[in-house]
Amino acid sequence: MPKIKNPLSLIKKDHNKVKSLFERYDKSKYEKKKSLSEEISKELSIHMRTEEELFYPRLEGISGESDSLISEAKQEHDKTKERLEAIKISGDEETLDMRIKEMEDGVLHHIQEEENKIFPLAEEKLKDQFPELSEKISSFKKAGS
Repeated sequence: MPKIKNPLSLIKKDHNKVKSLFERYDKSKYEKKKSLSEEISKELSIHMRTEEELFYPRLEGISGESDSLISEAKQEHDKTKERLEAIKISGDEETLDMRIKEMEDGVLHHIQEEENKIFPLAEEKLKDQFPELSEKISSFKKAGS
């Protein structure tokens, strides 16, 4: 019997990639930090669009709890987008470091909330949609990168 594709594993893979990029950033010299900040921005932008256009809409309207969690997650995405814009105009290393750290803290909090609260809800309510959702996420990411 073929294994059911799990869209949550695709999302978690993105989470792990971004965490790894933050770790690399923290250990890098300024010249490398600029390119890593651009890579972080690209990865987060694609990831957030994937969730907002494909994942979150599936959970909206399922329950009051899901609506509340998705609303909070979207607000966190909006804050991350603001931080991404601020990072683009960071002129010196100190400002860039400060803005990346703020974003990292927010993103890590978001990941924890998503994996501990939204993922279990999706497992419970969307299991029958996982194969289709996995395909859509995979296609979306290939087209977006």
